[in-house]
Amino acid sequence: MKKWINPGFVFTLSFFISGCNTLLKPNNLYDSHIYGKEYNEDKHKFYDYASYSGPIFAIGYDKSTGFVRDDGGPWHWVGQTGWVTKENYSEKMQPFIKFLEWSGLPKPEQESIRLKYNSEAAIKDTDIEFRYFTDGSPAFVDLAYTRNWTLDNMIFDRRADYYTVHDINKMVAMINSVLGVN
Repeated sequence: MKKWINPGFVFTLSFFISGCNTLLKPNNLYDSHIYGKEYNEDKHKFYDYASYSGPIFAIGYDKSTGFVRDDGGPWHWVGQTGWVTKENYSEKMQPFIKFLEWSGLPKPEQESIRLKYNSEAAIKDTDIEFRYFTDGSPAFVDLAYTRNWTLDNMIFDRRADYYTVHDINKMVAMINSVLGVN
C-alpha cells in the first residue's frame, strides 16, 4: 500500500508545483474581447500596443468564474478577485459594483466619492484604484503589477491596466450570466 501512496503524492504535488493544477479543477478559458489600456506609472503615459491581450474569462467546473491576466509571467486575477461564486459574489464584486456606481455620478460629485472609495478596505485590498483617463472619463485601474516587489519592477517601468466603464460593464455582465445573478 505504501508503494502506491508515495508515487501518488509525488504525482499530485508535481501538478501543483508545475502549475498544471487546472487538470485537477478543470476550467474553460475564453477570450473576453476586452482590451483596456496599459499605463506606464513611471513615465506617466499610456502605451499604444496593438498586441495588448486583455483579460481571459475563466469558468470553473463548479460554475465559479472570474477574469485572469496572462502576460508571460504568473497569472493574476483582475482586481485580485479570485474565483467569484454565488456565495461570495457580494464580497468579490465590490470593486466592480462600486466603480459602476461612481462612474454613473455627475462629474462634480465624482472626485469626492472617488477619494472615499479609494480609501476603503474593499478597494485597497484588491490593488484597484478609481482614476481618470486623460480625457476625464472614469477608469478602473488594476495595479497588481505596480505594487509587487519583483525584479521586473526594479529594472523595468511599472505598468497598470486601465479599463473603461464599458469594459467593466461587460465583465460584470459576463460574470452575472454564468452565475445567474441579475
